[in-house]
Amino acid sequence: MRQPSTNSPGNTPPSRGVMPTLPRSERCHDDGSPTLDVSARDHDSGSARGGSRNGVAHRGRTSRNCRMPRMLEVLLNESRGRGWAAGQGTLGQVKLDAAMLGWTEVPTRRGGPTVSTLRPVDPAEAEPNSLSARYGRGAQPLHTDGAHLPHPPDIVVLTCETTSTTPTRLWHRNNRVGRRAQGLPEFVRHGVFLISSGNDSFFAAACEGRRMRYDPGCMLPCDARARQVVQFFEERERFAEEHHWNESGQVLLIDNRRVLHARASAAHEPQREIQRLSFHLNHEAS
Repeated sequence: MRQPSTNSPGNTPPSRGVMPTLPRSERCHDDGSPTLDVSARDHDSGSARGGSRNGVAHRGRTSRNCRMPRMLEVLLNESRGRGWAAGQGTLGQVKLDAAMLGWTEVPTRRGGPTVSTLRPVDPAEAEPNSLSARYGRGAQPLHTDGAHLPHPPDIVVLTCETTSTTPTRLWHRNNRVGRRAQGLPEFVRHGVFLISSGNDSFFAAACEGRRMRYDPGCMLPCDARARQVVQFFEERERFAEEHHWNESGQVLLIDNRRVLHARASAAHEPQREIQRLSFHLNHEAS
């Protein structure tokens, strides 16, 4: 893949909604680590395909230890604000970048693979206690991946080799309702849920500190406040934003502990396939 030059003449910012492709980093901290300034992007009109390529500008002092930032590194920085970011790449690139960054792959089912292929299935075909077992090919509710685990993944990465007409829905607690940020009511932090996790079930709240954990498929409300939480997230579904898989080779990085996500109804698209990888970040990245 041709990398855009940050020194191309006539650079202009990309239009809103254009997904970033990966830049070449030429500036770093004195210790060689890159400074990512995702608010500034450049435009290269000389793409080999005749199209445009958008990069991320970097600031700092030049160092002979400079390196090109990895795709996941760029997306992680872009996700700091809204909780998710989209780009383009491959499953293999995701795995390689994660390994180089020191991220740990996390299976969302004990004993299962770290890479999952998500397909719309009928309840009879679904894994026991999964959302598909309850909702089938229909719309799924907002949830945290791996909510049944003592330590859910920090990051979920979804990739799609082709395209899909079924969007992924995303909700951040600071999404705005009208002109006001939603925030979280206190009962979200204090309602008690029984987390069904086989022989290792435990109690937890839907939010601890700044980290959320919610999945109506494995979390049973145990008090009135927890039942308010269930209603709260059901009502917030209509304010979720949508990511559309309308280009092949897309990668969607989701901050799994700050953002709830869901699948819209896939009843019309039984052939849909999304690859999922989940990660725990190393201390420095988190």
